[in-house]
Amino acid sequence: MTFPAPGVLLVWSGDRPRCHAAAIPPGGLTLGRELLDELLGDVDDDRISREHTQLIPAARSVAIRDLVSRNGTYIDGQPLYNSAELPFRGAPFTVIRTGRSIWVLVPEVTRYQRITLSRRGRLVVGASLAKICAAVEVAAIDRVHLMLTGSVTVGRELARSYATVVGGKAAHFDSDSKRCLREVLERSQPQTLVFAGPVGKPDLQFLETVLDGELRIVTLVKDPRWVSALPPLLQQRLAQRQLALPEKRYDEISTTVFDLIRDVTPAAQIHATVIERCMVGARELDEDSLLVRLRESLLRWRMQPTEALRGDHVTLSNPDHAEPLIEARAIPVTLHARPSDPPTDASWHNRRLCVDGDCYGVIADGSCKVCGRLEPLGDPYR
Repeated sequence: MTFPAPGVLLVWSGDRPRCHAAAIPPGGLTLGRELLDELLGDVDDDRISREHTQLIPAARSVAIRDLVSRNGTYIDGQPLYNSAELPFRGAPFTVIRTGRSIWVLVPEVTRYQRITLSRRGRLVVGASLAKICAAVEVAAIDRVHLMLTGSVTVGRELARSYATVVGGKAAHFDSDSKRCLREVLERSQPQTLVFAGPVGKPDLQFLETVLDGELRIVTLVKDPRWVSALPPLLQQRLAQRQLALPEKRYDEISTTVFDLIRDVTPAAQIHATVIERCMVGARELDEDSLLVRLRESLLRWRMQPTEALRGDHVTLSNPDHAEPLIEARAIPVTLHARPSDPPTDASWHNRRLCVDGDCYGVIADGSCKVCGRLEPLGDPYR
């Protein structure tokens, strides 16, 4: 995937979700306090530098360079070392953490610049879902049967919106239902049926008998195989209008995660690494799985809460496998005239860099580890 109109999304800053887009001009874009102030009108991040990270567009990637920032730059959860001469080549949807702010590289930034976040029930709606929501309303006004393919979590909220426009009661029926479809419809007398398969043959046969009535049906499809096994005529009738939900909602997922955390652990102090981990996880997991595993992690953390909820407390690995689904990509390291391994001491995250502009050493015990220069009184990076 290339970057036709490269940009970056600010999805978190300080202690709350954000949704602001910035284009990356040909000359590059600097992430830092000045850009935060331009996007937000204030800066709620006490760990970001004035000029923290530089982004420079290329043909098929965006070069990412740490500008000797006080607290470092993180790529997909991993620290970026020695990027002055050999920047990291970021692909679309690379996650960048600068201080307490989270950014995501996007290939087509213009689609995010025109739309701000809103809510539809419990659903967070931004550029990713705006057109889908409008199409759902039109389907409800036209009173056609609707099929939504993708996340069941998102589909249920959109089905609720559809039912609101249609009016009357709504009923839900899926494969876990303990009652047959006839019983559900006779008891509730709904105007809208939210139908999630696969279900048994008797229920499907009864469904065919009510398709020509006043009942409107919204079919939620996460696995399309059960739909493809239906008789062709029934497929066509259920999908009078069909909409594919977006697989990834990078502009909306941070707020969705924030809402879930507030529901499960209202008093939690949310560290930026939690959002970082979920944004990286969204590339590997579908939204339903991501939210289920996040909820499980929150329930475990709630039993033994610490001072703050951090990314280390969130487990998004597949429970059926020992190997995690999220694996950090290798970070290229610059080959200097005097190569040195990345520092491994625990003080790296709170490092103070040498004041010599030609040296990338770290201050320890009052002097630079590389060139030996003594730190002067005062800290120019403070």
